[in-house]
Amino acid sequence: MSLKPLQELFHDISESEIISLVYNDPRIRPKMMEAIVNQSLGLKHQVQYIDFDLQFSSLLQNLSNSKFRLIVNENLQILQPGPTVTDFFPFVFQAARNEGLIIMDSLNTLQNMLSLEPTITDLKSANHRSAVLVSALQQLARSYSKTIILLSLTKSRPVKSDDVEVTWEKGIIGGRMTKFKSDAILLANEEMSENGQAARIKVSVDTIYSKAFRGKAGDEYEILLE
Repeated sequence: MSLKPLQELFHDISESEIISLVYNDPRIRPKMMEAIVNQSLGLKHQVQYIDFDLQFSSLLQNLSNSKFRLIVNENLQILQPGPTVTDFFPFVFQAARNEGLIIMDSLNTLQNMLSLEPTITDLKSANHRSAVLVSALQQLARSYSKTIILLSLTKSRPVKSDDVEVTWEKGIIGGRMTKFKSDAILLANEEMSENGQAARIKVSVDTIYSKAFRGKAGDEYEILLE
């Protein structure tokens, strides 16, 4: 089965309200998001990038002058965390325009900022608080016909089997909250060329929860790398 191009991936994402884009390797995130952001900016849509991890901001700072001028314009708004985790909200609401993307990068860091102690009770509370924030963004997205992309790095979790043996498996951050909120969950992995160089990022559809996402379970897209 041939992989669908980036343009189709962007179209299927933009038809949705909330997409969870999950990856196992954080190294692939900057180039992946640069490609998706460029697609949106190329259509003159607004991109509001909530950069908790600061990795995308770092990417912009290291672009060549020509690439920097191409991607950084009045349609791209980079929002970085302040002393309070919700500091970005007034800026998102005040500057929002119709169509485009709201990107939260990443759900992992947001929950870490909301968690005061590494206890199960506090982690559950952080998960609940992050769900409230995502719900508020969801209302904004509906008002302005925007799509929210929730980025998250898979996390290893202990899983008990029937014989009480504990194994570690990678799972999606946010658990049921992520699944409940998302129209679809997409998994991104890097694929290498024959000479050992990064050739592309393959984005596969893991699960679809809503008809808003126009792709099908099992569909695969590609983001070609320079």
